[in-house]
Amino acid sequence: MNDVNKGLLYGFLSAVSFALMAVLASYYKVIVTKESLLFGRGTLGVIVLFPFCFKRIFKLNKYVWLRSLFGSLGIMAYYYNLQKGFASEAKLLTNFNPLFVAIISYIYYKERQSRNKLIGLSIILTGLSILVFEKIHFGSIEMVISGLLGGLFAALAYVSLKNAVGKATPYEIVFGLSVSLVIVSSFFIKSTAFLGSTKYYSIILGISTLGVVGQLLLTKSYLYLDRLLASKLSTLTVVFIFIIELFFIKLAPSLTFVLSYLLVCLGILISFLASKSKRNEVFTMQKYKL
Repeated sequence: MNDVNKGLLYGFLSAVSFALMAVLASYYKVIVTKESLLFGRGTLGVIVLFPFCFKRIFKLNKYVWLRSLFGSLGIMAYYYNLQKGFASEAKLLTNFNPLFVAIISYIYYKERQSRNKLIGLSIILTGLSILVFEKIHFGSIEMVISGLLGGLFAALAYVSLKNAVGKATPYEIVFGLSVSLVIVSSFFIKSTAFLGSTKYYSIILGISTLGVVGQLLLTKSYLYLDRLLASKLSTLTVVFIFIIELFFIKLAPSLTFVLSYLLVCLGILISFLASKSKRNEVFTMQKYKL
């Protein structure tokens, strides 16, 4: 399996894990608060990943901690929206992060995208925009602002993540994010959050496990993919959320929704083919020393 396919596989599995996490977090929002989920996810990540990175904790690159800070802020904004509506609604605005990634990469790294990559991005954003105007109630201005901020923080985290990959292992990067989540959520969590039934803790453990696993898979995808393609893959989460809600929560979609999700998938496919074509071109030039 070549590098691009490895990155796609990790990104695909990450989107599935995050989709399951989002649906469960939204479904059980009456039982567990966003602060409890954030603290639980961070605590689980610290405990599980500490043995893999304790020797280098104080030597981690600055990009690991930048990725951790922006990532925790983005996750916090996302969990806030999960408490306000269905998982698919909460994820929509956050999924505009590829646009922010493209802008930030151009401004700071002078990365120019090919025409096909930009076409793919445009198609993804078109599909997401249709969904936003169909599903989001713009009377909830807090949800809109939180969603867009979540997308911006996610983009800053993804850009920092690409710089961190190679300088730290995926375990170290996710450990840093987990530490940041514990610190940030500690300012908001209430003491009553630690008092609950076995079911309460089981829900937090299950959602937290999906979050940590999804984060590790996402980080691994950045080992093999460029910033923009990897961030575009994250938009698949909203497609998987749609499928889960369709079959398990019985949310009947309209034709508009279906077409919008198909546009997102089409945009990702075009972006993938563009990246694969570019990689093959580079390989050919190296092989024949053109």
